[in-house]
Amino acid sequence: MAAFMVSCMALYNSFLRLGFVPGAVTAAAVKGVKEYLFAVPVAFFIGSRASLCLAKRYAIKNIPSAFPYFVSFFTVLVMVPMMTTIVYVMNMGFAIELPTLFHNMARNYAFAWPIQIIIVGPLVRYIFSCICPPRRA
Repeated sequence: MAAFMVSCMALYNSFLRLGFVPGAVTAAAVKGVKEYLFAVPVAFFIGSRASLCLAKRYAIKNIPSAFPYFVSFFTVLVMVPMMTTIVYVMNMGFAIELPTLFHNMARNYAFAWPIQIIIVGPLVRYIFSCICPPRRA
């Protein structure tokens, strides 16, 4: 899921920077390789663990079917500020302009939550359940 979300967000941010031009996907792929190689391990080892801990703590205990949505919610809550800041520093250096950084975070939240909750989360869970079907006792 981390790899797919990083790809979606890199493409989204590339479209924001360049517009919907034919070369935007290629530019996202070329420019995003460095970001992708750094972002996926950070997302997997730091963001996923933190969001899972938060979901376990705040999930509604008597509705176990809602747990994946809590994980998705907290994944975006944790990952957007972390990854937006990391990518901003990778691209702009440490000359951080806070209004620009917060503006980018707001745009990323507006895109990341819907695609995580509606598209990426359910799709990755479905693919994973096809590859590794649950064991019946």
